[in-house]
Amino acid sequence: MLERDEERVERALTRYLHGRRVGEIAAELAVSPSTVRRWIREALRSLADDARAERAAQLQRAIESQRAVASAAWEAYERERALDEALLRGDLDRVRRRAVRGARHAATGRPASGALDPLASEDCPPVAEEEYERPARSTQGPRYLQLALAAQREVARLQGLYARLETSDSDVRITVTRGSDGSESAPPAADASPEGEKPA
Repeated sequence: MLERDEERVERALTRYLHGRRVGEIAAELAVSPSTVRRWIREALRSLADDARAERAAQLQRAIESQRAVASAAWEAYERERALDEALLRGDLDRVRRRAVRGARHAATGRPASGALDPLASEDCPPVAEEEYERPARSTQGPRYLQLALAAQREVARLQGLYARLETSDSDVRITVTRGSDGSESAPPAADASPEGEKPA
């Protein structure tokens, strides 16, 4: 029985939206016109509730998406900042060592005047030379910070613009425009005379 009533309500709403009059629909479905009006009113209210719920769900998905973007951007910014601090402390510096022998004259084999130790013997031991290499600093930190702040601003905007979702049912209005069954809704005739000319 309930399923049959739902079918009747759906048929009444469909006919109403196609431009049929309430009295005609009531006669066709063998119910009173007030019943048809009540069915139509409840169906339109249900459609409005569904539309409001769908809009709220879409808004919530958009907010969660922006929060995920903001969270990922903050994490990337924190990683960049920690890396930058480690670079400044020298934690990531690499030491490169190599052995260097003192310079010698090619002809005499004696140490050159610019040798490291002029008092060293002809066979001077190798000297270890150390070079510190510091990795380049990343410049992505400000970009991540800008992205995180933009996402947070968007979340705030979304929450502020749609704060009216909790309105009462009396604030929701749906306007349905029906086409009439009369000749006013028919397309104009192809041989209509232009305006300003009077038929003879």
